[in-house]
Amino acid sequence: MLALVDAHHRFLYVDASSPGGATDAFTDSTLYNGLESNLLNIPHEKPLLGLNEELPHVVLADKGFELQPWLMKQHEIPSTIEKKIFNYRLNRAHRVVVNALGIMSSSFRALQTEIKLEASMVEKLVIATSILHNFLVREEPEYLKGLEKEDTDLVTLIPGEWRKNSLFMELAPHGAPIQLDGSENVACSIRDGFTMYVNASGAVPWQMDAVNPM
Repeated sequence: MLALVDAHHRFLYVDASSPGGATDAFTDSTLYNGLESNLLNIPHEKPLLGLNEELPHVVLADKGFELQPWLMKQHEIPSTIEKKIFNYRLNRAHRVVVNALGIMSSSFRALQTEIKLEASMVEKLVIATSILHNFLVREEPEYLKGLEKEDTDLVTLIPGEWRKNSLFMELAPHGAPIQLDGSENVACSIRDGFTMYVNASGAVPWQMDAVNPM
C-alpha cells in the first residue's frame, strides 16, 4: 500500500495495486507523476521565519525513497548535531503516518489477516477502508483517541493505544532506495535549508534533549 497522509491523519492518496514493498511502486504511481510534473497545485515556495531563502512545500518520506526537491527524508549519516535534530523533527512529523496506518488497521480487522479475495477486490477493500477512516477522522472525535505521541517534558514516546489491538508493524524499506534523476544536489540544498531552519528560528525547546538524552 502506497499512501499520502496529511497532518490531520487523513489519507489524501492511496494506491493498493502495487506489491507491498516494491521499490518501483512509487515511480510507477500517479502520485509520483503528479509530484514530478507539478500537476497537484502545490503552493509555490515560501520563505520560512528567520531564513532569507524560499523553500518549497515537500512530502516527508522514509529512507526507502530517494531524496527529491519535493520529497524530504532523513540525513543518511547524521554527522552533526544539526543533522540529528533534523532527523528527529522529520521522524516526529512522520509519526502522523504511523498513527493513521495503525489506527486504520486496528479499527478494520479485515486488514489484520490474510484477505482471501481476488487482487482487484483486495484493492477495493483497502480503498474503501481508507475512505471510511477519513470519514471517522472527520465525524467521530473518539476515533483518534490514543494516538502515539511524545511527552515533550520527559522527552519520551507514549505508545499508541491502537498498538494493543493491531498487528500493524512498521516495515523496513525493501531493497535499495529508488534511483531517480539528477536533481539530488538541489534536493540536498533544500534539505540543508530545512536543517538550518529547525536549528534556528524553527527550533523547539526540547529537541536537544531528544537527540542527546541524559
